[in-house]
Amino acid sequence: LYLNGNSQLTVKQGNIHINSDSEDAVGIKGNPQVHNEPRIQTATATTSIHDLDDDVKEAFSPEPTVAGYKSDPLEELSPPDRKSCKDLDDIKKDTTLKPGCYTGGINVKKGTLTLDPGHYWIEGGIELSGNATIIGRGVMLYIADSNDVDLSGCERCCFTPPSTGVYAGITFFGARSDEQDHHHHHDGDGPTFIFYGDNSVTTLEGIIYNPNGAVELSGNATFKVNLYVNSLSLQGNDHI
Repeated sequence: LYLNGNSQLTVKQGNIHINSDSEDAVGIKGNPQVHNEPRIQTATATTSIHDLDDDVKEAFSPEPTVAGYKSDPLEELSPPDRKSCKDLDDIKKDTTLKPGCYTGGINVKKGTLTLDPGHYWIEGGIELSGNATIIGRGVMLYIADSNDVDLSGCERCCFTPPSTGVYAGITFFGARSDEQDHHHHHDGDGPTFIFYGDNSVTTLEGIIYNPNGAVELSGNATFKVNLYVNSLSLQGNDHI
């Protein structure tokens, strides 16, 4: 967990659990704050909590407590099938995609991309620019390689997960490495998911599962998500 500047992370329901015994498992720069609400929830952190710097402990409210390793709750979940793949050109006008396999990346330069409900296999990452919009309700996006998902250029972004089926509740699924050891560590060579949030234009709900990659959050927004990721970072003066 890495927090820079005056960022503030508030967890409304649930815990922050950092699966690491490294003294560098939490990085703090500036005056960030981490809050768990309601206060009956305990922020659980590194198994070597006593090795953390005092300024790291002070950033949490309540202060972190010692906790053991938690296994990957989704380690038995298989990716969707890769079949009938299509290579997309850059998207420069309003476009609707059907569930399926897309290679070469999804690059939205202009207009609105609408994802019909279902499961998507994506190679080459996702990038939005030029104040583009992407709307995916009832979708599960499987990011099949280490290319990033950069949604910082969204004019408007909306992602919600499927409500039924094997991927119910899961919005983003980052590929696992073939060499990954599910029971001890993740090597961190997976994709990075970059989300910029603004409550007026951003909706992000569901499970963000990226066991071998990172998530970067910025902006001022409420994300209704559960995260299982290799690393999580907040930058600047953001309130998430």
